[in-house]
Amino acid sequence: MNTIATTGKFTDHVKVFEVTKNGKTYIQFCFKGHLNIDAAARAITTWKELMDDPASKNLIYDCTEMTGFDTEARKLWQATMSDCKKQIGNIWIISSNIFILGAAKTMGLLTGFHIKVAKSSDDIS
Repeated sequence: MNTIATTGKFTDHVKVFEVTKNGKTYIQFCFKGHLNIDAAARAITTWKELMDDPASKNLIYDCTEMTGFDTEARKLWQATMSDCKKQIGNIWIISSNIFILGAAKTMGLLTGFHIKVAKSSDDIS
């Protein structure tokens, strides 16, 4: 697999960067620990900077090191997904945590996105 990280920022418990995998461009989020509202807001600022291009972007949420999130952080994330709906292509969740996967699937239902699940970044096509 060809993986190239091109730009990005670290914000508290979230690393946000643009990456190319197998010729496709993604915005990847690597979550570590517990996501609170402040960390979510800073990550969303970086996300919106990377979404500046009107072309559709695929997203990868790597939640392998995420331990949980605040309700307020989830609501802000969900609202941002809805606001950026026209610019978002595929969404991938990387996790083996059933709580995180359940929350991601619920978020997909509430926002109208089809969310795909992978156990590692190697499974993303």
